[in-house]
Amino acid sequence: MERRTTADEGIGAWLEALASTGPNPGGGAAAALMAGVAAALAEMVVAYRKTPDAPEAERRERALAAFAAAVREAAPDMADRDTEVASGFAEAESRSEPEERAAAKREASMAAAGSSAALGRFATTLVPVLRELAEDTGRLMLADVGIAAAALSAATRAAALNICADLARAEESGRADLIAAVDELDAATRELDAVAERVRSQLTPASGGTPGATARP
Repeated sequence: MERRTTADEGIGAWLEALASTGPNPGGGAAAALMAGVAAALAEMVVAYRKTPDAPEAERRERALAAFAAAVREAAPDMADRDTEVASGFAEAESRSEPEERAAAKREASMAAAGSSAALGRFATTLVPVLRELAEDTGRLMLADVGIAAAALSAATRAAALNICADLARAEESGRADLIAAVDELDAATRELDAVAERVRSQLTPASGGTPGATARP
């Protein structure tokens, strides 16, 4: 029987699987799809923006749209990769010998931590796009930029949490590359939270005034 991928599943069926007691999909796959949601929203905002009549600006808009589309399209595959790595935990539990089982669990945990770091790096590639959109999108679509930033912040925060959980499970605290990945993801999360807050401040009416507007409708 051919294995079904995340892209093959309807949203309802995927959420039902996520809610079940089965091992997969889990939090890592959910983080990947949150990054996909953020990318889709960014792509939509770019499509709606009115581009200045200048070749350089048009090329920039096409580049932003293409980048957001690439992240959106890759998100289901990233979810599947995380799910595949997470299956190592079930395999480890099946080992009969305690020492073998402990070693397999540690190996699975480190593999999962590496997968979470890769997923987090994948998500952070969209940060510059959202930063630019937040600075140059009009009020009509600005809330979608903020929602995208909030969704991507959830993805980067989740990836960092998963790395920490996997390192704790493996009783491993000395992997400098993974610790650095957590620091990088925390920094990206703070920036994304700031983008979402900036959007909110632009949309919140001042006392006795009207919401601020940015450059484009």
